[in-house]
Amino acid sequence: MKYMKNLLKLIFILVLILGLRISRADTSSMQYYHINIYSENNNLFLDKNINNIKVSEINIKSEYEFYFKDDPNFRNNNNYLELNFEGFSPDYKWTIYVKENLRNGVNTIQLPYYPHAKQLNIISPTGAKLNIDLTTYATCNQNNVCEYEQGETELSCIMDCYYDENINKPIVYSTKTEQTLQANNGIIRDQEGTTLLRFQDSNSTQNNQNSVEESEETKTPIWPLILGIVLLVIGLGVFIYFRIKKKNQ
Repeated sequence: MKYMKNLLKLIFILVLILGLRISRADTSSMQYYHINIYSENNNLFLDKNINNIKVSEINIKSEYEFYFKDDPNFRNNNNYLELNFEGFSPDYKWTIYVKENLRNGVNTIQLPYYPHAKQLNIISPTGAKLNIDLTTYATCNQNNVCEYEQGETELSCIMDCYYDENINKPIVYSTKTEQTLQANNGIIRDQEGTTLLRFQDSNSTQNNQNSVEESEETKTPIWPLILGIVLLVIGLGVFIYFRIKKKNQ
């Protein structure tokens, strides 16, 4: 019985570790802006000596923490650095705050990536302003045309490419996007099988939704469950073996 308890503990630990690895893999696709800002004499500049803006999935652990205004950790303090994002649509404007003011010299700030942001306006507590053009890094221009060749997908550009059954607004595809969809039988997926884009009209919505649900089901990893079952069977075998051995002694 002692061996069985130890084996069950081992199985529990292995399944817990596998679950943590899967959850970490699910969040690895989050993207960030990495912005290098030069601060000098209460003035703000983009550092021209290095690649001052890039988008990456790498979490650089910036010393400058950002907060949304409704974040419980946020405190209304004049020392906060204010960052105002603007989208291609005038309806999309939002503000976040950086906890610490910038020190003199180069400062690298990590911020959440917004695919439809076209401009970032930074305002320091001293009133210094810096306007940063983000159109080069945007993958959603909110022009009511789904353009896969521009990086727009159902995930990155909901406004242009996602079909909402409640609104029932038809999606307008660019010519290149429509050709790409036709070449891929009406649905485009990435290497992992995640749906990036699917052709939608009033007749095909339900069929495409069913195919997406089937894709999600087949995409769910089952190897942790299989491994757990195998380990459980091995544990039962070991338990039975020692029970028989003890009985024969």
